[in-house]
Amino acid sequence: MEIRVLKYFLAIAREGSVTKAANILHVTQPTLSRQMQDLEYELKISLFNRDKHELKLTQEGMLFVQRAEEIVSLVEKTTTEFKNLKDEISGDIYLGCGETQTFSEIAEIIAKIKKEHPKVTFHIHSANGIEVKDKINKGLLDFGLIIEPSNIDSYESICLKRRDVWGIFMPTSYPLANNDKDYVELADIKDVPIIISKQLHKDSEIYLDEEGEKFFPNGFADLKVVCYYNLIFNATLLLEQGLGVVLGLGGLTNNPNIVFKPIAPKIESKVHVIWNKDRVLTPLQKLFIEELRLSIEKK
Repeated sequence: MEIRVLKYFLAIAREGSVTKAANILHVTQPTLSRQMQDLEYELKISLFNRDKHELKLTQEGMLFVQRAEEIVSLVEKTTTEFKNLKDEISGDIYLGCGETQTFSEIAEIIAKIKKEHPKVTFHIHSANGIEVKDKINKGLLDFGLIIEPSNIDSYESICLKRRDVWGIFMPTSYPLANNDKDYVELADIKDVPIIISKQLHKDSEIYLDEEGEKFFPNGFADLKVVCYYNLIFNATLLLEQGLGVVLGLGGLTNNPNIVFKPIAPKIESKVHVIWNKDRVLTPLQKLFIEELRLSIEKK
């Protein structure tokens, strides 16, 4: 299976047409059709449902799109890394992260590296901790910014100084938003519909703190959970529609119609930068880690 053929396949999948893909790739239509037939024969599956007007991916074809994209991305990334070993500090760093104010620490480091090494390019991939770790394991990301609770024992890691605070987002019209307390107790929202972060779902991750206790002491058994979210922006849109209040990390929205109050007793999350233990680091990746450690020492 050649990388060139995978790129051909992705072009056809994207365009939904062999003719359109052939024009973009500057190859003949018969050549492209034959390459796809050979690929299907090699895989022993049908990648496309064919009719007179368009090609549609089969279920197997949709899965192969994901795998082909990962393979092509990894090959291109590897080629760039080895090229950069011979050059001055340049190249690409791929960083995955969830939504957190702590990213401001990483932003400072990115700005410093870009100023000193203009040929460096950063690629920021927004995702939850599970997806970030999966892409690090596959070599598609160099580093991940992981918010507790999350199990990172199998990775190299550096803990950042700043802590994220958990609390409740609610409309300005909500009674808890207008009382005299500047915090919310879980008992205050026991009977209130609540939207929570997917990373806190009991089935999605190990959500224990460093002492092995549950991150939220009573879990969510006493809460009326109506929905899980990945991105806080989407969660606040649900909030505005009256679906419920939102449990999340503070400082991630500037919506004037939404109030955030921290939970009491205070619940904080550490944030870690992680990377693969078994990976041989490039000079650029080593530079990023060095700048990260220097930044933490200064704070």
